[in-house]
Amino acid sequence: WAAGFATVVVSVNSQYLDASFCGRVLDQAFVADLPPNVDPCGENGEFHTFVYQAPYFKAPINVQTGETVSKKYIYKTATGEESTSTYYFVDLCLV
Repeated sequence: WAAGFATVVVSVNSQYLDASFCGRVLDQAFVADLPPNVDPCGENGEFHTFVYQAPYFKAPINVQTGETVSKKYIYKTATGEESTSTYYFVDLCLV
């Protein structure tokens, strides 16, 4: 999208985004669809990406998206309170 890079969203925090954002290419349409409270670079852990094309790659990494799953994490905060976070992950398959 920008400067010859292409990325796909592989994980999203359900606190910020729903599962439909998993597997999407990070492009102008993706950024336009983000809610106002989400950093467009995912700097606050809202989403994570995989770069499959870059100017310094010999060739693009050919991938297709597979199944999207959700995983719940239960943990204790610094104050000892129990908290839960749910993330969505999409499988990437080499083609």
